Amino acid sequence: MIGRRRAAEPVTECPQCGRDGADVLRRTARRVRRSCRACGAVTVTAASWTGRPRIAAGAPADPLAAYMPAAMARWLRERPGGADLPAAPGRTDLVEWYSRFDDLLVRARTSPEIRARYEELAGDGDPLRDLRPAAKAPKFTKVIGAVNAACFDAGAAAARLLPPGAGEAERAVTVERARGALAWLAGPGAAHAWISGSAPEPARADVEGLLAAPDLALAVRGPGSGVLCAALFGVAKGPNAGGVIALFTEPTVRAALRAYLDAGERPLLEELRERLKTES
Repeated sequence: MIGRRRAAEPVTECPQCGRDGADVLRRTARRVRRSCRACGAVTVTAASWTGRPRIAAGAPADPLAAYMPAAMARWLRERPGGADLPAAPGRTDLVEWYSRFDDLLVRARTSPEIRARYEELAGDGDPLRDLRPAAKAPKFTKVIGAVNAACFDAGAAAARLLPPGAGEAERAVTVERARGALAWLAGPGAAHAWISGSAPEPARADVEGLLAAPDLALAVRGPGSGVLCAALFGVAKGPNAGGVIALFTEPTVRAALRAYLDAGERPLLEELRERLKTES
């Protein structure tokens, strides 16, 4: 009878979300009806459906692997509909995929079956396998924000994200995610990088005021922050101005401000463009 789970039927993988948690409601010679405990979907598949298609060894590199761990790319491709995922994903796609993948990692810690499946995907040398029980990989939304704030320096972004006392596995995972976010911001996610903004040219007197200040980090608080971003990068809103000075050093920032005043040049903007270009 539809709606009643047979006691002998095993819990299987959900065709909708790919999670292990779908109860078989009804089975016929041709169709299987399932209800997923995880996502709530009720699905009907052919009786011959056996779950995720396996990716052959030696297959060409997946373009998605530029934005995520290889294990995650394999996991996405092996889910229903995985072959049709966009090679240039949007922010909503990536955030959702990372969220679901992180859920898989959490469940792998308590489920030997899911752990075994994950290790099959990951292979040797995957730092995610070595995370401490209490450790968590950073949410991808935070990773994108950190990479933007660190002026597209993956190492500096990872340092912002790592908690005190982080182990080597956590460090490796965080750096990997920062590099994935950087590659995405340099490619299909370019519109989400602050460097893509624009602003009117700042008043010369305002830029001269910054250069005349004895303490530049103090001068860029408040309205001075907008002047700095407009002069150095041509944007109305960018990373924290104090953070820019800390990343590039005060002498370098002062030299860049002088180059803007003297010749209309933006050397730090060009440096960041080159940094992103190498990642695209």
